[in-house]
Amino acid sequence: MNRRLFFSRVLGVGVLALALVSRPAWGTEPRAAIAFETAGFALLLLAALGRLWTTAFIGGRKRSVLVTEGPYSVMRHPLYGFSLVGFIGTGLAFGSLTIAGLLGVTFALTHWPTMRAEDAWLRARFGQDFERYARAVPSLLPAPHRFRTPEILHVDSSVFARAVIESAAVLAVFPIARVAAWAHAAGILPAVFPLP
Repeated sequence: MNRRLFFSRVLGVGVLALALVSRPAWGTEPRAAIAFETAGFALLLLAALGRLWTTAFIGGRKRSVLVTEGPYSVMRHPLYGFSLVGFIGTGLAFGSLTIAGLLGVTFALTHWPTMRAEDAWLRARFGQDFERYARAVPSLLPAPHRFRTPEILHVDSSVFARAVIESAAVLAVFPIARVAAWAHAAGILPAVFPLP
């Protein structure tokens, strides 16, 4: 997992550096800017709230229990699913489909091997229970009709508190993108080339 985080951060920082020195291909068209900003913010908000929701179910239990309720009832890897939404939202917040696509590729390169390794570990740990679960629940593409949740949920408050901080960091991307857009418009930050 540490390698995944390292490579994810290195590739992500490279893509974000590209975002900082590029400008949206549509120039100053306000409707396009508003559409991208709104979509980016909505996806970042969904990613932050989704990661909180997922952590409430898995936090402190993932090594001892096969969690199959809440977000885990609709997809096997909801933390990664919401992370992917955040990666794409980041690209859109910076006003670029290209950056969103590059961040999506970064996600695939850095997270897909981890998801496969986690599935293998869960298969070894939980055997037939995991096999049944894996046959019924998709990896990343949600199956909303499968949703079920317990009546009572016990939450590990220390793990959840850490997730709140991580979710705040996800949301911090939006004001950073807005400051970068302002810096481009003010001529403070060079916009070397346009990116669609």
